[in-house]
Amino acid sequence: MIQGTSAVAIEEDIEEEPSSASHHRILALSVTGGFLDGLRLDFEDGLNCIIGGRGTGKTTVLEFIRFLLSSDDPQERSKANKEVVDENLRSGKVVLDIETQGGVPYRIERSIGEAAALFNARGEPQAASLNRSRLFKADIYGQNKIEEIARNARFQLQLIDRFAETEIRQTQEEIERTKHGLRQKIDENERNENALRECEHAVAELEGINLKLEESKPSGSPEADALALAEKAKSLRSREGASIQTLRDAVKNVEVQAGQWKQHVVGKCHNVIDEFMLRGENGAFLSEIQKEISAFLQSFETLEHQAAALSQETDNALLGIAQRLAQVHALQDQAYRDLAARVQQQSTQVRERQGLQRRQNELLAQEKERIQRLETRKNLAQDISDFSCRLSDLRDKRYEARRTVATELSTKLAPTIRVSVTQAEDKSLYETELRDMLKGSGVRYNTIIPRIVTSVCPGDLARFVRTGDVDALERQAETGKDQAQKIISHIQQHVDNIAKLETMEIDDLPRIELKDGAEYKNSAQLSTGQRCTVILPILLLQDARPLLIDQPEDNLDNAFVYDTVVRSVREAKGSRQLIFVTHNPNIPVLGDAERVFVLSSDGQQAKLGNSGNVDAVKDKIEYLLEGGADAFRERMKRYGH
Repeated sequence: MIQGTSAVAIEEDIEEEPSSASHHRILALSVTGGFLDGLRLDFEDGLNCIIGGRGTGKTTVLEFIRFLLSSDDPQERSKANKEVVDENLRSGKVVLDIETQGGVPYRIERSIGEAAALFNARGEPQAASLNRSRLFKADIYGQNKIEEIARNARFQLQLIDRFAETEIRQTQEEIERTKHGLRQKIDENERNENALRECEHAVAELEGINLKLEESKPSGSPEADALALAEKAKSLRSREGASIQTLRDAVKNVEVQAGQWKQHVVGKCHNVIDEFMLRGENGAFLSEIQKEISAFLQSFETLEHQAAALSQETDNALLGIAQRLAQVHALQDQAYRDLAARVQQQSTQVRERQGLQRRQNELLAQEKERIQRLETRKNLAQDISDFSCRLSDLRDKRYEARRTVATELSTKLAPTIRVSVTQAEDKSLYETELRDMLKGSGVRYNTIIPRIVTSVCPGDLARFVRTGDVDALERQAETGKDQAQKIISHIQQHVDNIAKLETMEIDDLPRIELKDGAEYKNSAQLSTGQRCTVILPILLLQDARPLLIDQPEDNLDNAFVYDTVVRSVREAKGSRQLIFVTHNPNIPVLGDAERVFVLSSDGQQAKLGNSGNVDAVKDKIEYLLEGGADAFRERMKRYGH
């Protein structure tokens, strides 16, 4: 959300009645308590202007609306909004009546320190989250925020996104889900690689063990040959016994885990609903919930007993088989010992071979795991590739939506304003993150990092780091081998760096330009007035949301206000609601405002003096915005009219 703007959308289960309304509307604002106590503003569709002297609460009206439509979390409110609301509302309450694009009315009420309460047309409270839903939205721009948009590429991108909001929001949600899935696969791959390295380190010993067993193989007599075969059989018996024990442990663990799981669930559900709740006015609902939870826990206990019984039954069966096998093993081991005793001269060699065979069995298990983890590596590599491709496709889709918006804006605002978007060009976050990753690495920041950022995308850098491909980094970024080695080694020290790089966002870079003479100039390079000149016409384009601006004429000359702002207002107000705080008479008068509110104050309390269309309050407009009839006539005389 662009700083200085608010948006709300209301989730509602009620099916909306068909309506001819084409856009959202703010119907009325009412205030009880504080500086604006007793104030009620009934807004019209079209252009609404709030005028008055300094300190009469004009800006406060907009900030109260922002307060009503903003997040329920006080930590997420802007400092400026909090200061204005806290100072001017105090212990009071504000109420906002709205009508959605579908023609359904709602009322929102809020006091400081409380979440906004939502009511339907019948006055029934609605269980809806204002800041998470999307049924109603309003754009609110405070003073100087329009200029900030012109200076800040991120704000400009958010402004462009507003014109393809649904498509880009859905795409962005899918991007976030894909990034989450990619991070999970990267973490899983890291764990697999660590385990694989351990297996490979252990299995490296297997070839030597096999060689020693071959060299120490008993030979020279029929009994020696028989002993060699008996040794292999004994080794196999050892593996048989270990396998059965592993399976028994796994089966018995089901009973343990089922008990722990039950304790965890019971602990979470225990005493959540207490006696005070049950005796309260909503006790019937809480009692119903408690019954459902009790039934759930009873069923859960039954499942635990079933799991425990199944675990015990299976373990008993395995134990019986293991005991029968152990008897057979005992006879076979005795035969082996008798044979070994007959080959007494080879007893030392026999003990050595027994130790080697035990180690061989351990390493064969590691080799089996290594093969499985190699297959897992292959599958994870494919998963990571699929997620990365999906992420790239989604970012392409988002860029295409933005590019389409930019083209349409340029067409509508030509030839004065030109809008464009370059894909994946805003690398400021990439550079910042890379600097953080390479702190303490000894790398020359000012020369190396810009080179990497320019020539190596984050995904490629992640791949170079993951595979230790120093040569690829040196070649692509022209870093030199020593610097490339330092970079890769340092980034590898923190396991989350690869995931950061794999999912890092290189955002699209917008460019909003104003035609100045024969050439176009980037909005960030313009004067303060020109910045407002280039952004304001975009804000005034057709939209379903009410547009609220505090002094849109700030930093603009009257010629531009008349030639551009007034013309844009007259075009926009037929298809959206506009609410402006203004000190410029051109906006309400030449914009033919449907409603003008005149606020006044005695320093302690603000109040609504007059309201109506331009003709009804023209004397107040003339006095407050023109300086009075005498001043107006004097200017006319000086101009020769």
